[in-house]
Amino acid sequence: IRKITIVIVIVEKNQPGCFKDELKSEILLEFITLRPKLYAYKTNKDEVKKAKGVKKYVINNHIKFDKYLNKLNAYIYNII
Repeated sequence: IRKITIVIVIVEKNQPGCFKDELKSEILLEFITLRPKLYAYKTNKDEVKKAKGVKKYVINNHIKFDKYLNKLNAYIYNII
């Protein structure tokens, strides 16, 4: 039986160019970003939608992941 050792390096917070782990070891399936602070992603366990300036109940009840994808596709096809 082989022993596997995992080493985790902790990087200082607020260091430019570093990302924080929002997924907590979940697998990212899809990611859509329309502009800064307006994005949605799906993991193997959850669906997360972020929209700065929009109330949480509006995001949870009225905005679906597919709407983010439709807006992105509409923008791409109107440009090309």
